[in-house]
Order: sequence, then C-alpha cells, then structure tokens
Amino acid sequence: MANPGGPYTGQVGVTIAFNGSLSSDPDGEPLTYAWNFGDGSTGTGVNPTHSYAASGTFTVSLIVNDGQVNSAPVMTTATITGATPQNQAPTANPGGPYSEQVGQAITFNGSGSSDPDGDPLTYSWSFGDGSTGTGVNPVNTYAAADTYTVTLTVNDGQVNSAPATTTATITVTPPLNRAPTANPNGPYSGQVGETIPFDGSGSSDPDGDPLTYSWSFGDGSTGTGVSPTHSYVAAGPYTVSLIVNDGQVNSAPATTTATITEAPVSDGQTLYNTSCAGCHGDFDNPPLPLDSGGPGRKALGARVCSIEGAIEGTAVFPNGVPAMQSLKGLLSHEQIQAMSDFLNSRPVTGQQRYETTCAGCHGLDAQGGRVDEEVLGEDAKDIRKAIRKEREMRFLRCLPGSDIRDIGSFLKNLEDDEDDDDDARGPRHGRGPRDGDDDDDDGDDD
Repeated sequence: MANPGGPYTGQVGVTIAFNGSLSSDPDGEPLTYAWNFGDGSTGTGVNPTHSYAASGTFTVSLIVNDGQVNSAPVMTTATITGATPQNQAPTANPGGPYSEQVGQAITFNGSGSSDPDGDPLTYSWSFGDGSTGTGVNPVNTYAAADTYTVTLTVNDGQVNSAPATTTATITVTPPLNRAPTANPNGPYSGQVGETIPFDGSGSSDPDGDPLTYSWSFGDGSTGTGVSPTHSYVAAGPYTVSLIVNDGQVNSAPATTTATITEAPVSDGQTLYNTSCAGCHGDFDNPPLPLDSGGPGRKALGARVCSIEGAIEGTAVFPNGVPAMQSLKGLLSHEQIQAMSDFLNSRPVTGQQRYETTCAGCHGLDAQGGRVDEEVLGEDAKDIRKAIRKEREMRFLRCLPGSDIRDIGSFLKNLEDDEDDDDDARGPRHGRGPRDGDDDDDDGDDD
C-alpha cells in the first residue's frame, strides 16, 4: 500500500522533500516508488525532492511495487506560494544639520529614513554628547557649546542600516545688551577764557563694553573723549550734557553745571580801547563814535585801520557786532590772549597805531623787525605813547559791550586827565603828535 505523506507546502523555487516511507507490503516484499508531482514532473525513491516553478496547489500521487504488482495510486497535495524576496537593508537619514543655543531643546527628525522592502523601522540615535535616543523624532538638550556629530541607525526587523551622521552646532546665547550710564561728574567752575578739563570717567557700561563720549558744553560747543577741555568766552551758568555709547545704544543724557565767572583784572591787563568807529571805516572820513562826549567816546586820538575781511565804512564783524559800537570794560588775561590769538591770524593794513590789550604787544618796526611794545595801561601817557608809535601792531579787537564790564567812567577820567595835560601844554592841532612831543614823553625810543 502506497503512502505519499503530506500534504506539503512550499514556495516557488524552494525545494520540497517528499516522504513515502509509510508505504508497506503485507508480504514484506521490498518496494519501489513511482511519484508524480502534479506539474508534469516525476520522481522515484522513498524520499524524492522537487521544486515548483509556479505557485498553486498540486496533486501528488505515489504508486509502490513489491516486485510483482503495483499498488493503487495514493494522492496528497503540495501547496506552493510565491517566493519570499530576499530582505534588503534599510537606509538611515538623520536630517539636519541642526543648530541651537545651549540649554535649548532640539527636535531631531529621522523621517527621511526608508526600507526598500517596506518593512517598519526602529530608530537608534547617538547625539554626540553621550546621550542616546529612540524614535523618529527624539529630543535632546546640550549643556555646552560645541559642534556635535549626531548618528542614526535604523533596523527593518532583520538587519541594521549603515550609520548615517549629521551635525548639531550649539552656541552660547548672547546676553541682551544693556544701555550704558553717563556720568559727567561736576559741577565745574572757572573763569572766562580759562581752560576747564571735564571728566566722564565715572561713566559705565554694565556689559563692560568700551564707551564713546559725546559732550555738549551748553554754549553751542561740543566735545568728545572721556576728558575733553573747553573754555567759555562769557560768564554765566552752563548746563553740560554727556551721552555715552557702548557701540549699540546711547545712554540717557546726564547733566551737570559749569559756573563761569569773570576773571579778576590784574595790574597791566586793563583794556583801554576806543569805539569801533575808530577801528573800521574810511581813513579820510571815519564814522563818528556813538557818543563823542560820554564815557564811550573815542579816546586818545586813535586812527583808522582795516582788518582783512571787514567792510569799509560802517562795518560789522563776522559775528554781527556793529562796528559803530563803543567799547568799554575790563578783560582778563585769558580773554586778552584769546583775542590776540584770533587777530594775530588775520592780516591788517593801514596805519595800525593802537594800543593792544596785552602786556607784551607784538608788531613790526619801520625796518620790518619784530618788536614788543609793553602797554601796562597805568596812565594815559603810556597809552598815548603806544598809539603814536609808528609800528604795525598785529593785535586789535572790538568786542560788544555786553561781553565786558563797563569802565566808561574810568576811560572818561583818563580823557579828562589828558585834557588837563593838554590845557597845561597849549592847544593841539590835527591828529598827529603835539609839537614838541616825542613818542614816549620820556626821551627814550621804546
């Protein structure tokens, strides 16, 4: 009796082992085996093998023979399915590169990973700082600034992908800039014409940034730097403002005061001057003084001159001061020096025979040599001698009366003293020196 075993199952192209060992003969005769695999193929032996080229359910039959007679055929089945393809490794894709600040969480993205067989994937991450993670979108927070190598490996249930890497660049969050604070120090005090040092070194920046300094001295002048200097040309209280900048933002303005007073007048620094009518105008027809009979009248026979850039006739200075304004007052040494420095840079023409306002006045003698004419202003005679010198005096300046203190009465007294001297010496004609007078009244040539 034949017994083909089964039923059998397999896949296309896969070898199947068949088993007829349960076949038997009642006489104990040895058997031979004849197999039909149902796809047109046959086989022999108790355990033949066969592979099917197509899927389907096939009828397998077995006939055994005891050397004399065949058995009846006995059937079983072989169910063949499509062949399982060979597994292919997946591919990891960690996304990136990534960047973030220290202490801020980063969400990683491995969704670009894939498997050619469509198998589901598992994800294994290494974040480069000793931390690991799983899943398609893990999160990691870095504790220190650096550039980290991030590695992802995926698995399709059978095999790992090759590792894929990207980077995570971690930086330190810059602190928000804080505004600096200006400190102009002060209050300051000084005298007209005096150079005053200002000090902004008390200014600060909470972030330690270097500062630039912008000063406003309250008189229209400005300055820069931590320790600028400035001199004022008029007395008064001034509001001094300082703004500092840290390279990103200005501080709020900080203010202090500078109290400026008139400087005391020392010996030899008294200003004796004429009205501006004696300083500018036509040589032959000089404008009259504002008040020829009062304290502001033209003093001591001053003659005309012209400063380059001024207007002939009823001139005005570039600062708008009328040329006809009378001059009277006291000046400090610093004011005198400031006037001298200004006028020394401006060429003058004509007959400059005017006393200057400094103790050591400079000019040119008839031979073109440089000389010093000392004008102390101690009495009218000294001034008269200075006026009569045939020299080009380089310094001369008319100032508005509001800039200096009134000394009109003093000038008038000087004129009265001169008038008394003139009465004692007899009448005088013209503008030149008196007959018999020399330039010095003391016989020398200084």
